[in-house]
Amino acid sequence: MESKKFFALTLVLYLSSLISYYIQIKIIDIYGLQVKYDFDLFMSYLQIAITLAIFGLPNAISLMVSREKKVPRSLYKYCLLMAVISTIVLGVFFLENHYLILPVLFVFIYISLFNDLNVGVMNSIGMFEYPRVLQLMGNIVLLAFVLSNPIKFFSGINIDEKYYALMFIVTPILPLFCFISLSKRYKTKSMIYQTISLRKIFNYVSYIYIFSIMSIVMTRLPYINFSEFLDKLSLAQYTLSLSLSNFIVIPLNLLTLKVLSSEMKKEVNVFLVNSFLLFIVVTIALLIFLFSEYSYFLLNMVNIYSSEILISTFLFVSLMAISSVNLSIALKMQKKLKEFIVLDLILISVIFVITLNLIVTFESLSEYNYFISGAVLLKMILQVYILRGENVYDRNC
Repeated sequence: MESKKFFALTLVLYLSSLISYYIQIKIIDIYGLQVKYDFDLFMSYLQIAITLAIFGLPNAISLMVSREKKVPRSLYKYCLLMAVISTIVLGVFFLENHYLILPVLFVFIYISLFNDLNVGVMNSIGMFEYPRVLQLMGNIVLLAFVLSNPIKFFSGINIDEKYYALMFIVTPILPLFCFISLSKRYKTKSMIYQTISLRKIFNYVSYIYIFSIMSIVMTRLPYINFSEFLDKLSLAQYTLSLSLSNFIVIPLNLLTLKVLSSEMKKEVNVFLVNSFLLFIVVTIALLIFLFSEYSYFLLNMVNIYSSEILISTFLFVSLMAISSVNLSIALKMQKKLKEFIVLDLILISVIFVITLNLIVTFESLSEYNYFISGAVLLKMILQVYILRGENVYDRNC
């Protein structure tokens, strides 16, 4: 990718993330904590369900298209099947008291799967920027939708607030779905490739699928478990801090993508990379503390009342991002992947047990975050230890 295009896409990601964060603030201000609570809870379940259903296929499709110049056919059939299965599982085991919302969940899951699989194709046929720009457009549409406050037009009708949360979930993915379904440019570009059965794609499914599942579970599982015993305000503060932290660590996420897409001709000192990134994370955390300690402007601007929640969540998210950089190095080397899976399984187990509030009870949400951050830091140290002595470069160069 050209440097100018990459820089432009970085700006698009930042702007999209900022708009998404502002939307969450306005949902609380205009619609209240209950709608925000439903929004985050449904999104947590849906993201885990979609990650499980998609089997890492977008990455596999991108790899196959770039290598074999073939595109999968009948993607909608797979999306339809997995959307039906996912909706049934959610309805039976997790959302048994909310059967009326299942049709909306089915629509969201189907569209999300359809979008993600086609993005896998677009990434390898010279249309990498389109999904990111359309995601920005989706967030702009959602912002307009939230600010227009459609609830006021139905003041005489008793509509469950959960439907408004679902509308806010579905809206931002519609522009990309419409583009994929209606764009002649996309169809023309993909028509020059030979079509192949989707079953062949599974030959390219790799460890990335397992790690993508674990990544989503580690970030969404705490909210699901916290919802059992924390008040809705604390939960809203947690998700706002999570979104803001994800915005701050965008450069780390881009570094992960850069590592995965580069040839890495030079040897990489993993310990030095981790030390440098950890220094940056600690510095940012100290700056957040200083700004929030001596001025309430920062906290008021981001609508977060507790610097402890923000800092502890930022540490958790940023340390997870650094561990993803280590993972990208291991994936590039195609070594030590089993050890990395074991580390992630252990971390997920620790997070699950701690956030269930069964073994140990902390006094605040920030204490949970600090404990989990400590576990992630230990995982990072073990990752560096596992990768020690390996020549981290592309051996085919």
